[in-house]
Amino acid sequence: MVKRVGCLLLIVAACGAVLHAEKFYSYTDRNGFLVFCNHLPRQGEKTDVKEFEIDRAQDRPDLIQFDESRYNDFDALISKHCDAMGVDFNLVKALILVESNFNPKARSPKGAMGLMQLMPDTARRYDVAYPYDPDENIRGGVSYLRDLIGMFDGNVELILAAYNAGENLVRKIQRVPSYKETVKYVANILKIFGKAQTRISDDLIVYTPGSRFFRFYDENGTLTFTNIDPPANAKPANK
Repeated sequence: MVKRVGCLLLIVAACGAVLHAEKFYSYTDRNGFLVFCNHLPRQGEKTDVKEFEIDRAQDRPDLIQFDESRYNDFDALISKHCDAMGVDFNLVKALILVESNFNPKARSPKGAMGLMQLMPDTARRYDVAYPYDPDENIRGGVSYLRDLIGMFDGNVELILAAYNAGENLVRKIQRVPSYKETVKYVANILKIFGKAQTRISDDLIVYTPGSRFFRFYDENGTLTFTNIDPPANAKPANK
């Protein structure tokens, strides 16, 4: 089934699980996926490991949130422009995570700039004078996404493919181009964007950059809570 997003769809994704540990890790796995998990993987399967504590909200002790400012620093700007243009907050946040890993000074070898990796032509098209300014960059990127949503009737795969490979090509072929980079790009964002809402338990809610989360026991019997698909031999945890 084709995933679609509407211009007026504003959903805050939340994923829940019964977890009592206050420590999480982020790392890049051998396939290049950014992973959030409550325990470290085997040696040799991780790079750029970061350990961080989870803070409980003072007014809602059942809520916990990653204390990783990089992923939350731009939430107010993302919300401002998404609310103004009717674009899904979590789609934009997932796109920024894949495009720049929330680095406002990021620049690609092809010349794409800033958080949403605007190409020079796109920046000019949306009057972005300072593409490394987070506010301007997000405004331009969300404006472009809004136009792509209308152009491709809310088809998320085509919207993301057009953002990466160009709207003219995708409009002509009406599918995701078979470029390896674009296919991987679309898959990565959809993996992070996930479902609008996934609940494993009502006891705890963990806020993430829009990810689906899975709860299972690994081959060593360790209860695992992570944003990547569980292995085939994983034992599902009771919901």
